[in-house]
Amino acid sequence: MRILSKVMQVLLAITFIFSAYTKAVGPGFFEITLMDQGLAPSRVFAGHMARFFIGLEFALGILMLLPFYVKQLMQITFLMLGGFTVHLIYLWLIGNTENCGCFGEMISMTPEQSILKNMVMLAGALLVYKTAQTRHIAKIIPFGFTGVTILSMWLFFPIPNH
Repeated sequence: MRILSKVMQVLLAITFIFSAYTKAVGPGFFEITLMDQGLAPSRVFAGHMARFFIGLEFALGILMLLPFYVKQLMQITFLMLGGFTVHLIYLWLIGNTENCGCFGEMISMTPEQSILKNMVMLAGALLVYKTAQTRHIAKIIPFGFTGVTILSMWLFFPIPNH
């Protein structure tokens, strides 16, 4: 069970890193998706949201590859995937069948497909959470890494003037 849990932890990490990458290669698409789905009132706000989520997904994925604070990372994963899933259910109920933007333009997924993906990821995160051993390092390291990663998104992907 522990080996399966470790494999699932790595798969979750790769999924978050890949998701961040697919959005980062074309952040404009993700910005427009956020606006089209009613999550951002303007392109500038969508640009800030996009960079925040890209940075958060990337940091979460990288941190999942490390053996520290695994239970806390899975709790954050539950919150993120749970929130995204609630939004996807809403999109599905109103009849939206367009690309949800979960993997940018690289992999097009309908809300239904993404809900299924999120359910599998949530089940995997639950397995990891239940079997994780608690290991800690100074909290400044994961918090600092996450903060620097999120803030660096504005440096690497500046918001253009529209």
